Amino acid sequence: MRKPAARMFSHPVRFLCTVFALLTLTASAPAQVDDFVRLSQEKAAENLQAFRNYRLSGDFCFQFVIIHQQRRGDEETRFNGKMWGTWGKGGPLFRVEIQQDGKPTSPIHRFLLQSGPQPELWIVDAQGNPVRSKSAAQTPLFPGLIFTPFELQTPFSYWPEARYLRTVRFKGRPTHLYRMTPPADFQKANPGISYVQLGFDRTYNALMQAVIFDAKEKPLRYLEAESFAKVQEQYIPEEIRLRDAVTRDRDLFRVTAAALNLRLDRAIFTPEALHQPAPLPAAEFFTTID
Repeated sequence: MRKPAARMFSHPVRFLCTVFALLTLTASAPAQVDDFVRLSQEKAAENLQAFRNYRLSGDFCFQFVIIHQQRRGDEETRFNGKMWGTWGKGGPLFRVEIQQDGKPTSPIHRFLLQSGPQPELWIVDAQGNPVRSKSAAQTPLFPGLIFTPFELQTPFSYWPEARYLRTVRFKGRPTHLYRMTPPADFQKANPGISYVQLGFDRTYNALMQAVIFDAKEKPLRYLEAESFAKVQEQYIPEEIRLRDAVTRDRDLFRVTAAALNLRLDRAIFTPEALHQPAPLPAAEFFTTID
């Protein structure tokens, strides 16, 4: 069952503090004029901290596809992937494996991503060894994609220099906008990014959009929640779209199957385990998303 991101339906709200968060929803009413009233600084800070603090009670595993769509032409390139998620000491922790579709000999790229205030990234080098990397955070997950580890980690959600801007209408719903300015060490390592603007749904405090701005403060990439699906009595983000503002090419991240409320082996979330594929939960734990 697919729901557009701009419309929210039954059940209490939950949202994991990353783009790949799990969302449970309550019935919504049409936006009223009062919904666009500016937040106080205290309320704005409270909302942001609540988003950062939210965590799931269980682990999860997604099977997904990323479809790369060029601005011109109908050609699409597909990449199949798997994501395992848990909660580490510093915040959300993810393991990702991805391979180009239709090419059995294509290499499998593996990543371990620690989100939170102190993000970390491990990749597998050319020799097959797991290595910690900062520079790879801005490198596409696979040649031909736009998605990078940066969009998966969402470290900008935790940057301490956060400023509430205003409340606007986004996809028909009141949305609070925040300007997130990176810390000095990030700016030094990534001079091409000046800040990130986040948009949170007023009713559910769910992250609906992240706009990454370049050094000249022009939009660089747009990350947006497109739709949600009901899986095992919860709503999860089914489609997330990333658009390159320069080339206007797009990546569509689509969850094709999900297993929730798991208890995964913590060993798969260690750098030492990246040299080999991680085991999937048993097939009966997955719900296919049409």
